[in-house]
Amino acid sequence: MSSTTTTVTKATRNRNRRLRKAKLKKKRVEVTTTTSTKTNKGKPKGSNYHFGIRLSKCTQTYAMALIDPFAPLTTLPCIPDSNILPSHKIMTKARGVFSTGAAGVGWVAMNPLFGIINNAAPLGANGFTTVVYTDNSYVGNAYGYTVAGGAITTPGVNSANTNSILTSQFFLTPAVQYRLVAAGLSCRYIGTDFKNQGRIVLYRAQSNSAIPVGSTAPYFLQDNYTVSVPVRRSSEYVYYIPDTYALTSYNGLTPIENIYSGVYNNYIIYIDGGDTTTPQSWEFEFVGFYEVIGANLDLTKSESDAPGFSAIHTSLPTQAPSRPPSQEAASFLGNVYNALSESISGLAVEGARAAPRMALNMGASYLSNMMTGTQMNNRQRIRY
Repeated sequence: MSSTTTTVTKATRNRNRRLRKAKLKKKRVEVTTTTSTKTNKGKPKGSNYHFGIRLSKCTQTYAMALIDPFAPLTTLPCIPDSNILPSHKIMTKARGVFSTGAAGVGWVAMNPLFGIINNAAPLGANGFTTVVYTDNSYVGNAYGYTVAGGAITTPGVNSANTNSILTSQFFLTPAVQYRLVAAGLSCRYIGTDFKNQGRIVLYRAQSNSAIPVGSTAPYFLQDNYTVSVPVRRSSEYVYYIPDTYALTSYNGLTPIENIYSGVYNNYIIYIDGGDTTTPQSWEFEFVGFYEVIGANLDLTKSESDAPGFSAIHTSLPTQAPSRPPSQEAASFLGNVYNALSESISGLAVEGARAAPRMALNMGASYLSNMMTGTQMNNRQRIRY
């Protein structure tokens, strides 16, 4: 009886030991999984994420709107610079179809500064518009059009309005100003595969200046930013890059009209080499994000993130996108995190270098005061 009891006790003890080991192993796996999940939360896919370094929500949204303005956003973006005035955030869109003409050339161009209003077309006295595009009656073989009497007079060239709730009259109200946050222009071929010949040229005018009238593909291809791809089913796009300080400042509509009106577009999707007997067509989409300040507006808070803002602008691409937006965004956000990491590491190194110098200077100052007989009572010395 005693022997049987001893055997059972040993078996039970061995089983309990095995259970404890298995439980401990399972707990270690759970802890590792939880830690890994927390570390990778919010990590941009394909980017070099640095633990402990994260962009603020405002900065993340701003970065995504710049690099992929066509992606759905949970919140509307603002510019995270030092101007933290509460603002009215707004997104606008314009859609349509453009085509090549008799010369096998067609294009769609944008000036994103005017997407804030819904009555830019017809053009008005200053001849400003958001999107200009060709249809199948276009006979030109280059970019360009003429404006007279507040209207486009070149056959086969049209303009498009956005769906903004604001009109140009709204900006006649004193102290109402706005700024462009992000914008993009995309196109997708909707013709037959039998006629999908030619090439697509994606171009941005440096410093957001005006594209010269009469420009053709050879002119666009001289710029290192430009990308050329064959006509295909996938979407092609260009996005706005704020490469001058003035473009992140608030302004009224009238001053912007006076500078950027007329035949003034700075981004273009240009088609050449198309079929000259049967027009080819693409659907296009313009997307713009803006901040507006002034009376009678629903205002929401804006945030400032100087390191994040600087990292974004340092990481902006120097070439038109040639990959799908999601891939471009992943690569871009990885560069932003790297730039921010380097900035923070530099500050830490400088701080570490400065700390001994500060301590040495404080110690030398203290000894100097003691040796020169500076009158200090005990309480002052302790505080010092």
